[in-house]
Amino acid sequence: MKKITFVCTGNTCRSVMAQQLLRSFLEKEGVNGVEVGSAGTAAYPHYNIIGDLKEVMDNEGINYEGHTPKMIDRDILETSDVVLAATRAHVEEIESRLNPPTGKVQLLSAYAAGEVWDIEDPIGRGKSAYERVFVQIKKYIEKITERLKNEN
Repeated sequence: MKKITFVCTGNTCRSVMAQQLLRSFLEKEGVNGVEVGSAGTAAYPHYNIIGDLKEVMDNEGINYEGHTPKMIDRDILETSDVVLAATRAHVEEIESRLNPPTGKVQLLSAYAAGEVWDIEDPIGRGKSAYERVFVQIKKYIEKITERLKNEN
């Protein structure tokens, strides 16, 4: 079983999009043997997914129900094969705080497409920002799905 964990700040937006998109795509493609999780660098269980993201996810038919934000910690890091962060700042924070093995924590855009792009935080920027971020993440998740499909 391979485990991929997506990380953003509060684990209520970008990492949730990535996690739920990958789960959905893997199920549609019949790819087994991959566990998908998410966490945040500043996440707390009382945080909620806000309405704009719910609307975007609902429109795309992506399930997010039952999600509880969690903080990235040593256990999540050690049980993950790869941790994919939304921004370079997230990578740097995880590396400085948890000292993972080299290469375990990567930028999502770099892992998916060999690009070095931060995925902006849409919180507080309205529904159109969530839609833009969703499209960007979806592009990367499609590439990761293809990679995982070819590995199986």
